[in-house]
Amino acid sequence: MKCLILFTEPQNELPESRSMRVENKMFYFDVGSNRRGVYLRVSEVSVRNNFRTAITIPERSWGRFRDIISE
Repeated sequence: MKCLILFTEPQNELPESRSMRVENKMFYFDVGSNRRGVYLRVSEVSVRNNFRTAITIPERSWGRFRDIISE
């Protein structure tokens, strides 16, 4: 019999997921973490056909991403 034990570091408190509707689309903003670090996933879901697309932004790029959007 093989035994697999997973060790995880305690997760820091991550922000709650948020969403917003714009016309016929829903946008979901989810912060998560994995072994590579913290990330923001922005998903776009069409209300009509439930088609989903997403981008994932590493935490180290959030500032630059914000600056580009703010211009």
